[in-house]
Amino acid sequence: MRTFVIALALLVLSPAVAVAQTDAEKAEAAFAAAKAAYEKGDHRLSISKLREAYRYYPDPAIMISVARRLLDLDEPEEAMAELNKIVSKNRRLMRAVKAEKEKVAGLLAQPVPVLISTTPAGAMVKVGDDKPAKSPIRKSLPRGKVQLSILLGGYKPFAMELKVKGTKTLRVPIKLKKLISRLRVELRGVDPEREEGTPTLELNGKPVKSGQVQNVEPGRFIAKCGYPKGAPPTVVRFSVPAGKNASIICALPGPLETPRTWKTPVGWSTVSGGAAAVAAGIGIFVSHAVDQGAYEEPRFTVNSTSKPLAGGLVTGLGAGLIGLGTYFLLSD
Repeated sequence: MRTFVIALALLVLSPAVAVAQTDAEKAEAAFAAAKAAYEKGDHRLSISKLREAYRYYPDPAIMISVARRLLDLDEPEEAMAELNKIVSKNRRLMRAVKAEKEKVAGLLAQPVPVLISTTPAGAMVKVGDDKPAKSPIRKSLPRGKVQLSILLGGYKPFAMELKVKGTKTLRVPIKLKKLISRLRVELRGVDPEREEGTPTLELNGKPVKSGQVQNVEPGRFIAKCGYPKGAPPTVVRFSVPAGKNASIICALPGPLETPRTWKTPVGWSTVSGGAAAVAAGIGIFVSHAVDQGAYEEPRFTVNSTSKPLAGGLVTGLGAGLIGLGTYFLLSD
């Protein structure tokens, strides 16, 4: 503040610098506002008021204060640029500037700790030419610009040029965006003459319009279509890959019927067994008749030789009837 006192004394002695008196007052007011902002921790406002004071009264010492506030904001690069602007014939001032530069240069010589995190975590992060690693990752990087790329299945690839600066840990949170797919579900088989009600179409339990294209996140889906009453609904299970277009058809069930269907192949085997038994009975009869005709002295009369025929036919027909009965019992 001594500078302002000297300036005011000179203004009193020389009325020719009346405009400078107003500038000095403005500079002093701006400097006071910068000090108040600094005490409140608002370094940005403090820097703004210091620059304002410098415009009204260009004292190089004010620029040293600006550089210090930039260090408070963890901006050593900007602080060094501010110090490099100071040129003065005042040796004492330049020694102070040199000391500040050495301090800032020591900070700039250190690598910068960097923390890269992603939402969701587990994405593959590639920093410059380094090998990819899963997020979150911590690295110490030299100052400057480095290329950052991130990949995660189901999410849009991310890339940016990262500016590495400051002295504190540089936190780089990245929120990845999901790849959106386009899905179209179409209802087929609508019959206006059916009296089972208006057909419905659902996607994952929510009603949707037939043929409407919608943006969906990749994953598994269930489409269901049917009538409020009647045959059971048609269910279609499918998956939609990330970033792809999908078209699904859900065909309505046919009219409610009771068609005859097989529950088990046992019915066929039973009928076949019955037919085989019939054939076996006839075979037994034929064989016995041939054998009896070959005898020189028949031991059985014609009436007795008819017994194998009757027994075989009865046995075969009985087995066949059992098979047919089983077929009808086991069928709907």
